[in-house]
Amino acid sequence: MGCWKSKAERLRLGETAVCLRDEEGLKWRQVTERLRLSNHSMAIGYYETYKEALMIAKNRMELEQIEEFARRFGIERGYVWLFENGFEHRVPEEVKQKIEDAKLKDAFE
Repeated sequence: MGCWKSKAERLRLGETAVCLRDEEGLKWRQVTERLRLSNHSMAIGYYETYKEALMIAKNRMELEQIEEFARRFGIERGYVWLFENGFEHRVPEEVKQKIEDAKLKDAFE
């Protein structure tokens, strides 16, 4: 049975894999060697885990911005989220108009 790594260690390896692969342009074989792993699939797994963690962090940041916008303009945050994520058809017309007006006001502040 293999040695299990902590989440922090997996993310650290993933961050290194992303750097080596995306920024330095190394092949998977080279990334695997640099990370001192036994096979390519482990390197790819750490790489994908880190990319996914980045995506989740980005979405949370966007959610925080949505919550702040909704709070500032007194609009229910669920409607703002729907509007911002391509579900405008589920937002009532009067709320949609309020969001559009608030976005214009926000752009000129």
